[in-house]
Order: sequence, then structure tokens, then C-alpha cells
Amino acid sequence: MIYSLFRASYFWARVSILACSLLVLNSSFTHAQTATWPDKPIKIMVPYGAGGNVDLVARVLAQRLNQRLGVSVFVDNQAGANGNIGVSNLARAEPDGSTVAILTSATMAINPFIYKHNPVNMQTGLTLISEIATGPMAIIAHPSLKINSMQDLIQYAREHPGVLNCASGSNGSLAHLTLELLKLKAGIDIVHVPYKSGAAALSALLAGQVELAVNTFSTTVPFALNGQLRALALTSEKRSDLLPQIPTVAESTIEGFTAESWLALVGPPNMSEKIVKRIQRELKLVLAEPDIEAKLLELGSEPVGSDQAKLQALVKNDSEKWAAVVTAAKMKAE
Repeated sequence: MIYSLFRASYFWARVSILACSLLVLNSSFTHAQTATWPDKPIKIMVPYGAGGNVDLVARVLAQRLNQRLGVSVFVDNQAGANGNIGVSNLARAEPDGSTVAILTSATMAINPFIYKHNPVNMQTGLTLISEIATGPMAIIAHPSLKINSMQDLIQYAREHPGVLNCASGSNGSLAHLTLELLKLKAGIDIVHVPYKSGAAALSALLAGQVELAVNTFSTTVPFALNGQLRALALTSEKRSDLLPQIPTVAESTIEGFTAESWLALVGPPNMSEKIVKRIQRELKLVLAEPDIEAKLLELGSEPVGSDQAKLQALVKNDSEKWAAVVTAAKMKAE
């Protein structure tokens, strides 16, 4: 009996020692991994097509981060389901700082209310690292439409409900919800015409197939400058330095109206706080470099750089805002 008790005590003592050893080993491994980061190539996942605004921003940042960090930093496009395919893969990646992604406001704050099935909870299921940049949408008209301002547009739409057609890049896109927000706030009826992409929507407007479009400001600028299209307003809080003559919706017609297109850097769940802090610091330094700032401004994005708390608040606030629009506009989930 005494011998049996001794053997049992000895067994559990060995188990306790082994468990403690594993904890120490794991802690040492995590510390070493954090201390030596980055120790292998870093992938910036872009869950959208190559050549788009997000892709271009990612490549600008990747090139400079590559120089600063001393390891290869490359862009990996994984397009599909308005970003959800890439998000699903990101959620399964190792949280060692070797994989991060750039997501848009649409993917993070609109998709959860449009799609029935989402890969993760955007507010809690990923590691939110930093906001990268923000930029407005533009409400644009074909020159054949004799409308020169938002006041004219709202008045015409009220007098001719259901007559005007407005293009966007797709159902459930930020452009689409910006239109729905405008309709709700102004009490007007404009027909939404979705296309396969923002570029396709812009082409339709240029061809006169629709009278209006909501699109990213960066893609609108060249056509507004050469007179092919008429920019009626921006959806930002303030005017853009690129086209300061274009008013915002808020100052011209609907007080408080905003619809910002922002980009955020996120990682897999459970990333080390030390790695997150290092990435934030490096990103902020890159975004502050004059040539990087100039390149992003050319792409219609104003550099930001933020901590986790600010990004979390941004995702939460925009999620609440767009969820209300989806509900009020009775938009159906796909």
C-alpha cells in the first residue's frame, strides 16, 4: 500500500515537472520568436484583385518595409467574395508576424451584414493592428445630366423619383451603401445599378449608360479634371487638396454625412503584443515619409497610422453605422 502511494506521488510529481518545463519552453520560444522578429519573409495578403487601389497601396508599403526590416516583404493577392476568402485564410495563418493583410472598410464593417456566412467576427476574430489610410467616395455625374451640385441632384431626384440610375462596383460595396445612405438621409429615390467592379461602373458612366455613379475619389480625379465627368461632392469630412473646388456632402446639403473608405492592417488571431507594437511603429514611420505620403495622396488616400484602440473604435463605429443602413434599406443578405 505504501509502495503504491509512493509510485502515484512520484508519477504526479513527474507530470507536474514536465508540465512546468513545457510552459517554460513555450514561453522561451515565444519570447525568442518575438525578440528576433522578423526572421523570415513577410506576406502582406491583399484579398482583392491585382491593380486595384488596395493592391497599389500594399505594394508601396511592401517595398519600403522591405528596406526597413531587412527581410523580403511581398504582396499576395487572394481575391474573392469581397475579401472574405482572404480573411478566411488569414484567420488560419500562424500568428508569428509573417502574415498580415490589408482589409477595406467594406470587408470589415459591411460584409458582416451583407453575407449570411462570414469567416470570422471582424471585431474579435482577428488581430487589429493599425489603420493605414482613409479616403472619400465621390458622387459623380455624366455631363449630359444638367446637374451641377448636390442641391440640384437632390431637388431633381425628389421631383423625378425612380428616374435617375446610379452605378456602383457591386451589391453591398461601400459605394452601394453610400448611395443608400444618401437616399435615406435626403429622402430620395435613385435606382441602384450594380456592376462587377468599380472600373466597370465608371466605364458605364463614361459611356452614358447611367447618369450617376458613386466611386472611389482616386479613380474619379482624372475624369473630373479633364471634364469627362462632373464630380458633385465628396463624402469625407473635409475637402481634398487634390480637387479643393469640390464640396463635401456634409457642407453642401446633409450635415454630418460621411462615408469614408479606409484601409486597415490586420493579422491572424492571437498575435504577440510585442510584434504588433513593432509593426505599428514601423508602419507609422513609413507612412510619415514624404515620398510615401505623396504616393498615397496620389492614390486618393490620406495616410493615418494608429494604435489598436483607435482601429477597434473605427471598426465598431462603422459597423454600427452600416448595419443600420442595411436594415433601413432592407438589403438582403447573400
